[in-house]
Amino acid sequence: MVRQKSGLSRKEQHRLFLLDVWQPSKVFRRGYKTRKDGRNPGDYLTEIECTYKVHNTLGFGFLESVYQNALLIELIKADLQAEKEKKIQVHYHNQLVGDYIADIIVEDKVIFELKSVKELHPAHSAQLINYLKATSLEIGLLINFGESVEIKRKVLTPPKDCS
Repeated sequence: MVRQKSGLSRKEQHRLFLLDVWQPSKVFRRGYKTRKDGRNPGDYLTEIECTYKVHNTLGFGFLESVYQNALLIELIKADLQAEKEKKIQVHYHNQLVGDYIADIIVEDKVIFELKSVKELHPAHSAQLINYLKATSLEIGLLINFGESVEIKRKVLTPPKDCS
């Protein structure tokens, strides 16, 4: 499948502010480096393939940490830079108010929030949105290793300066 290489306009980014529908051709277009084999990871949906490999191998019912470790192994095998349990500081009016631990961050571009529940709850999406607000990252994937894999994408476009 051939994907267009053009970037997203500001208008498109705004429309995708918080989009629950998975549209892979719009997620991985910008900002990814080319892998050693010359392929763009987004063109082949490497991250999604890794997610399904893990679920197909392990099935349903393990703790989130099991899926996290298995997914990290698959992402690294796919030649992607991935970090688990990265500590992120949260600031309020330039003061540190707390921190959280991101499940997985891929290529310093995408936050993966992993769940292992029967079905996702709106609070899970809100959690990912808050994580995006606390970082400079724009894209987050909420991945549920339930009876079947469920992936929700969140895109947070930084507000324009009102000057």
